[in-house]
Amino acid sequence: MRWDFRDPWWLVYLGLATLLGAAIGAPGTAWLSTVSVLLAVALGVWRPATSTVWSAALALLLLTATVVGVLTGERAVESAALSSAAALAHAAVIALPVGLAALVGRRRRHRRQGWELARAVAAEESARAESALVRERSAMAGEIHDHLGHRLTLLTVQVGQLTLDPELPESAQGALRQVREGLAEAAGELGATVQLLTQGGMPTREPADASPAEVVERARSVGVRVEADLPVGWDEGLSPPARAAVVRVLSEGLANAAKHAPGQVVHVTVSRDDAAVTLDLANRPAEEAQAVFPASSGHGLRSLRHRVALLGGDLTVLGGDRFVVRASVPVDAVPGPEARTIGGVEEVLRSQRAADADTRRAGRLAWLVPTVLAGGAVVLTAGFFLYLTVASTLPPADFARLEVGMSQERAEQILPPVEMVEAPRKALPEPAGATCRYYEEAVSLFVREDVFRVCLADGVVVSVDTIRAGAGS
Repeated sequence: MRWDFRDPWWLVYLGLATLLGAAIGAPGTAWLSTVSVLLAVALGVWRPATSTVWSAALALLLLTATVVGVLTGERAVESAALSSAAALAHAAVIALPVGLAALVGRRRRHRRQGWELARAVAAEESARAESALVRERSAMAGEIHDHLGHRLTLLTVQVGQLTLDPELPESAQGALRQVREGLAEAAGELGATVQLLTQGGMPTREPADASPAEVVERARSVGVRVEADLPVGWDEGLSPPARAAVVRVLSEGLANAAKHAPGQVVHVTVSRDDAAVTLDLANRPAEEAQAVFPASSGHGLRSLRHRVALLGGDLTVLGGDRFVVRASVPVDAVPGPEARTIGGVEEVLRSQRAADADTRRAGRLAWLVPTVLAGGAVVLTAGFFLYLTVASTLPPADFARLEVGMSQERAEQILPPVEMVEAPRKALPEPAGATCRYYEEAVSLFVREDVFRVCLADGVVVSVDTIRAGAGS
């Protein structure tokens, strides 16, 4: 995790770590270390920090306690080890209540997410029911538009052709014109009904299984002038969804041409390669405005464009001197899933899984961190005393080489690097002005061995004594 320098509270954490480290390392400041621990616990509960801040504060605590302990203690190595162990112990005392408070907060948030999940499930069920209703209404609208609407359009064109027959009596022509107008009004009312039913979905039902040639012949039979270039076998090997889409586009295009450009030739061409099949329908606009049909609702083209897009294809409509509808569909197209946003249930479930993992991790850390810190303090203390016990041993042969009057420089070449723990300093009176050092003759963890004392003053050895095992300290 990164530092957030805009939040000044990380400076407070580091300041408290420095203060606590100084209180641990300096003698006679137990009250200050107690106050620092209480402030650190209160801050950790009230203003939780990131793991990076805690790690930096722990490092600063250890460093400050060790340095202050070395500077203020009588023996540097012993003071450094004891200060570091005490710093780890204080960190464990802070980590336990802070970790438990964080765990309680996470469990509280976990319960809130449970209620959010319940609300999301209810909302999702309501949305699913509404979506099913919209899809069914959309399917009904598509079926009405694509079948009944097309048939009404073609019947209107066919009746219009009959009204132009000069052999019909005037009364029959008038009746046919009324029929034609009635059919046109019915087609307009049907379009309005389709608009009411449509809610932006995509019909799920497949179109009637008609071949492209049958669609063309049906249009010709009612007077639509069609020039079609359909190569033999062009639809072989097409996937059923691809073939159905091409048939739907062809049917819609011919119906639109019959409705809005009566009398104009509709040129139909099909081309195909290994990847896609392309259908073109082109015609010129009507020479005179046709007022019989109402304005197009646009539902058919929107539905077709959506259907083709779901198959990975493209539908283009061009206007101008020539009205062109061009559809390109992959030969092996299959319906793809519509883009759907992640539902509320899925979102809350994912959030809840993350919260579960976070709560489990917080629960482990609430106990693991204090345990590790306390264990580190114990191991550090035990290891330090074991080191002192081993490293402060002065073998009798080396002790015999020491003599009164020997220079301190030569003596320190023989003496161990550290003194023993809990030296019996009161067993013998120390010479005035001298500094005495104490060493055991052998490693002893539980039983005291003989202790050798070497006193130095003015750069020379002034006393060499043996304190027998069992002598008072």
